[in-house]
Amino acid sequence: MNQIIAYFDPFPNSAKNGIISLVAAWMFFLISLYSYYLPGELPFRIMIIAIGMCYIVVKVYNWGRILCLVSNLMLIVWCVIFAMAFFNRNQAAFAASILNVALFSAATYFLWIKESAEFFKTFRINHQADLASDGNHKKSG
Repeated sequence: MNQIIAYFDPFPNSAKNGIISLVAAWMFFLISLYSYYLPGELPFRIMIIAIGMCYIVVKVYNWGRILCLVSNLMLIVWCVIFAMAFFNRNQAAFAASILNVALFSAATYFLWIKESAEFFKTFRINHQADLASDGNHKKSG
């Protein structure tokens, strides 16, 4: 647990909030998918995409942040369409869709702002020695 806290320690609050919002958004989206959008089904491919998106953002790849922002925008549009479809038919599904929009919007905002963008662009350059020593330690240990 201390290693996880130490890993996230140099992250600015915007990046931390973006990662927390992203993980929460994907978790709630998967719950909504199972409960309302495709009742009783949980597509394996979407679970893999969710895990992959969270992983590339947590590993602080700038290209991953950009990919995540694009996919978040598509998911926001998709959830807005679901919200409109469920507006008068199913209030719980409508509320879940609105919450999905809010969570993905929060993740997008926090990962989009300048502080996060700068952090993602410079993290691998600034921590190259740390990342290399971690890789060597894992290989030898």
